[in-house]
Amino acid sequence: MQKYEKIVTLLFVLVASIFIALSFYNKLRQNKRFLPLKESLISTHAQQAIWAGKQVNINSASRYTLTKLPGIGPKTAESIIDYRNSNNGFTSKEQLLNIKGIGTKKYEAIKHRVEVDVSK
Repeated sequence: MQKYEKIVTLLFVLVASIFIALSFYNKLRQNKRFLPLKESLISTHAQQAIWAGKQVNINSASRYTLTKLPGIGPKTAESIIDYRNSNNGFTSKEQLLNIKGIGTKKYEAIKHRVEVDVSK
């Protein structure tokens, strides 16, 4: 290999390495979710319920815990909490259909994973 070919090859490897490192960094940055200490402690029970396959009380679940439900992202979780706060909680699971971002398909996917406990 000539000197020019070695330099071009080295530059190609360098650019590819930088691209891979930046892609990896962005993916890590997007997956990080920092919770305030109080929210992380409150949501521990609900998180354990999700991971154990149990139902989650939508009247007490944190935003982070709600995002663990199938098809529920941060915006929809925030909408659930906003609805819960403005309506003094949920009285039935079906009220989830009143939330923007939750249609019948998404509701069918999560209805067996949520519960409404008004005592909490």
